[in-house]
Amino acid sequence: SDLIIVIGGDGTLLNAARMLARWDVPVLGVNLGRLGFLVDVNPEEIESHLTAVFEGRYVEESRFLLNGALMRGDTILMQEVAFNDVIFKMKDPVRMAEFSMHIDGQLVNVQRSDGVIVCTPAGSTAYALSAGGPLISPDLDAIGIVSICPHTLSYRPIVVSADCRIEIEPSRSSRGGSIVSFDGQINQSLEEGERLVISRHEQPIRLIHPAGHNHFAILRNKLNWGGRF
Repeated sequence: SDLIIVIGGDGTLLNAARMLARWDVPVLGVNLGRLGFLVDVNPEEIESHLTAVFEGRYVEESRFLLNGALMRGDTILMQEVAFNDVIFKMKDPVRMAEFSMHIDGQLVNVQRSDGVIVCTPAGSTAYALSAGGPLISPDLDAIGIVSICPHTLSYRPIVVSADCRIEIEPSRSSRGGSIVSFDGQINQSLEEGERLVISRHEQPIRLIHPAGHNHFAILRNKLNWGGRF
């Protein structure tokens, strides 16, 4: 295929991106959802926008994805790709997680919280935004790390290079079991003695936007910046 057209909301595009990234085919999103940060073609404008795309009038951008692997020692037990975020949290929503986090082999912290969100720039407008994380410009090769309701107020979101290797391991004192979520759509249990390793996925996704696409205009529109309440 020369072009994949995804019709739905951002969640539909997230699912498609995980499946399509390895094929290196550009993706155009038509918004039938609510917010539509990633699917930015309105249905009533699809004919004019598609005509422009077929004539070569469009904006293409490359977005990186995350690879998350559940490991025991050096053995990979399971791995999955995420476009927005990889989330570590407890199975029991009323229990607090205790875990250590390393970046490129260096200890960052041992924290107690409801979990942690590791996100791409695309995911910085999703769950990470609701958890108080920063908005990351899509042209940055950066990963956001946002604690979910940390028990210590000094914890703050961290932005690191997309080339970093992030490791999260539950402490033995953390009871109740934990799970790892990929884009909020694929969930996997993380058992005692296992750890989560997150890194940049080797193949990015190619997104097609209408000519004149402006990231900050989308933020103003979707987040009602400067609007009247």
